[in-house]
Amino acid sequence: MSRPAPFPLLLLIVVAALVPPATAAPPEEAVAYRASRLWTGDGPPIEDAVLVVADGRVVAVGDQAEVEVPETAREVDLGSSAVLIPGLVAAETGLGAVREDDERALTPEVRAIDGFDPFAEFDGPLSGGVTSVQLSPGRSRLMPGRGAVVKLDGPDPADRTLDPEGDLRILLSPEALNPPRIYEPPPRLASRDRPIDPTQPQLASSLAGAVAGLRSLIGAARADDPAGGTDPLLGPLAAALDDTGRLRVTAPGASEIRAALALAREFDLRLLLVNPLDLSPFLGRLDSWAGLVDGVVLDARFRPGEVTELPVPSPGDPEPTEPWEDAASLVDAGIPVAIVPATDADLGDLLFLAGQFTAGDLSESQVLRMVTASPAELLGVGDRVGTLSPGKDADFVVLSGDPFDLHSRVREVYVSGRRSWSADPESKATVIRAGSAQLGDGSTVEAPTIVVQGGMIRGVGPDASAPIDAEVFVFEDAVVTPGLLDLAADLGLGGPLSSRPPSATSSTIVLGPFPIIIEDDEEDRDFGGPSRTNVSLETKLGERLVSGDPAVAVARRGGITTVLTGPRESSSPSPVVAFKLGDEPTVLRDPAAIRFQLGGNLTTAVSGLRSTLRRAGDYAKSWEKYKTDLEAYEAKKKEYEEAKARLEAEKKAEAAKRTAEEAEKKAEAAKKESGGDSDESKDEPTGDQPPRPEGGGEQGQDEEESDEEETQEGDDPGDDDEKTEAESESDEETLPEEPKPPKEPNKVDSLEPYRALFGGDIPALVEVSRLDEIRAAVELFRDEHELDTVLLGAADAFRDLDLLAEKDLAVVVGPDLVREVDRETVNLAQVLATRGISFGFQSQAGTGSGTLPRAVRYAVRLGLGTGDALAALSSSPAGFLGLDDRIGILAPGKDADLVVWSGPPFRPSSRVLAVMIDGTWAYLDQEDDRR
Repeated sequence: MSRPAPFPLLLLIVVAALVPPATAAPPEEAVAYRASRLWTGDGPPIEDAVLVVADGRVVAVGDQAEVEVPETAREVDLGSSAVLIPGLVAAETGLGAVREDDERALTPEVRAIDGFDPFAEFDGPLSGGVTSVQLSPGRSRLMPGRGAVVKLDGPDPADRTLDPEGDLRILLSPEALNPPRIYEPPPRLASRDRPIDPTQPQLASSLAGAVAGLRSLIGAARADDPAGGTDPLLGPLAAALDDTGRLRVTAPGASEIRAALALAREFDLRLLLVNPLDLSPFLGRLDSWAGLVDGVVLDARFRPGEVTELPVPSPGDPEPTEPWEDAASLVDAGIPVAIVPATDADLGDLLFLAGQFTAGDLSESQVLRMVTASPAELLGVGDRVGTLSPGKDADFVVLSGDPFDLHSRVREVYVSGRRSWSADPESKATVIRAGSAQLGDGSTVEAPTIVVQGGMIRGVGPDASAPIDAEVFVFEDAVVTPGLLDLAADLGLGGPLSSRPPSATSSTIVLGPFPIIIEDDEEDRDFGGPSRTNVSLETKLGERLVSGDPAVAVARRGGITTVLTGPRESSSPSPVVAFKLGDEPTVLRDPAAIRFQLGGNLTTAVSGLRSTLRRAGDYAKSWEKYKTDLEAYEAKKKEYEEAKARLEAEKKAEAAKRTAEEAEKKAEAAKKESGGDSDESKDEPTGDQPPRPEGGGEQGQDEEESDEEETQEGDDPGDDDEKTEAESESDEETLPEEPKPPKEPNKVDSLEPYRALFGGDIPALVEVSRLDEIRAAVELFRDEHELDTVLLGAADAFRDLDLLAEKDLAVVVGPDLVREVDRETVNLAQVLATRGISFGFQSQAGTGSGTLPRAVRYAVRLGLGTGDALAALSSSPAGFLGLDDRIGILAPGKDADLVVWSGPPFRPSSRVLAVMIDGTWAYLDQEDDRR
């Protein structure tokens, strides 16, 4: 039957007619979104998928190898860990309801769309991937009105309205019963005998009364002439039934469900059951609902993160079923199911709540359908939303993982092809997941979660805690290790750094605050030799590091994150700096060590170094003695100041005491003097008291003696001064002598770096090769001066391992890791590892530093254990360099320096997928972006 259009719709038509037609907007460019996996919402996922979108609609979807992407399309690679799903559809919300329900129990003319504010903020639901929702007109009346379906974002409110007039809602729930009494004015003038009619009860005082009233109303509306079609109650009711032929009935209990089914059968209506909590009586005969029940909207029955009280069944009653069990039974019976949260506040967690339904006998595809395709179909908008299919609206969600993975997060949400919501690009934390993690200390964690925040590692474990807004990177089957160390590399200074005395053909440039003398000799020009530089020991190489060194970018792709650099050809001691290979170099320690060279004529070399070390040692000892004396002086000075303050306080207290005593004596004397003159009556005898003798007797004698004592005490006023002076002399004798500060040694800039060396803060890196050089270094550095010593190169170290082990020395192996000696292969790293001697590796290269792990792989092939190899590239050198408080292992509190490998790091097929330095990706293979 025809009926007039609602007023708001007529208004829109009139306005549209008055507004001149706008120029047609140019078609939007096609965009192809590539992802690792795509769920259409109605079937299994598609691997290596592409979604082509144009003009707000889906153009094509499928396998990247099969879908023909337009040549003009803009391609967006979402990352190899990205997963696409349709925008979620919530089949029941109160977003369109007014704040309070109408006091009338029956309002079929009310439309939820009229209470919806399209300009409200919906970031909560959108952040959870919800793009379309059903609007309910009310939640506490028997027949509150008709629902609607809208999108939560979009520039055009009219286009966002998917269905302005949906099913008529009926609530058979307890909160809808017993509505308030209302007053209805009579259609006549009030008479004097009956001026005011009383309030009238409304329909629905009980379930039976509600059903009986509904039967009467529906019957009247279904009559051939329902009050001429103009009745304010029956007219809208008839129109709603004619439009959809379906009732949306909230029926929580078994009795309410039976009542709804009876109404549907009697009037040949279909039902959409909402929130049935007790389906157990019907589970054996759900097949009978075919053709009667279009679908069921199930409440998740709990709120995220809250404890829920469970019902206690009465004796003999069946055990209550879980919602996912009900869902499985309904699906088996061919009845579509939609999942909704318990409250609108939980719309942002709809995907998480739906994930609980995978606990039943339901596949992930089936459960995803319950929040996408099924609700869209039940709401009558499946032709536009609910699935990712050609021709439908491009409403989709970008996830960091599969829909129901516990840690999957919504990255972006698109509505009609436009991005409506995205996670904060400046994420507060980064989460890395991989197949395993070798921590660098010999331990391994399977399926680790590594949490990085503020440039530091905050958690490492199988499922470490992480902020919900963290950016997640998933590297399936990959292995994560600590960042690797190269203990000698020509990086960060814009080229090789070595030392040679300047010649007449040298020139000087300034790079940073220090001059560098560049050699320009024939040999270097002809053979491409390195530029020679003179660098004094007190030079801070960290101040010379340059940003954007292209060699650094190449080296770190091999997994190197920290290097030591300094002049390597200097015969005099030289500084070594430790820094990280970020785009902006980060200095860890400067100097990190002092490099010495011991070779050639040992007699001369040892004599020269002995003299240097003796002088440096004496200088360091003088400062150490000064430091000790200064501490002792400060302690004595403190004692002296405390004693002085204490004595001064005692003096002040004593002086105050004497002043108080003198004041008291003077007051007593004044009192006696004034008392004798003013009160003569006290001296006269009264009554039985005998008269006091004048000038005699005991009492008079006592007074005289008292006067004499006062006179004696006051005759010599100099006594107090003498006592004060004596006390002062006594005080001065007890005051300790004021200590004198120690004399500070003369500062010598060229010897200053040795203070850290002799103080044990940094080691001596001694470059040696032959066994006699090794023994000379041990005797000179370890035995004579007890310095932390690390041998560089030490090719013959295998000839006397007992010496190295006994003296607790460390060795830096390389750049030749494996050598032929006396026709035998010597794998020095393996020999040292077997003997339990700490060691690390050096490349002595620039960009070649990145190939150091590859060279170590060959040592592994020839017997070096993979755990020892990784430790020698990470934790061991960090330990003997004193940098293990920041780097070397993957552990909470350490710097976030790590390497992601496609497999175990020393497997020939493994390659570096990503490198992180201080929590920032320094290298991320574009083909393996795992966000």
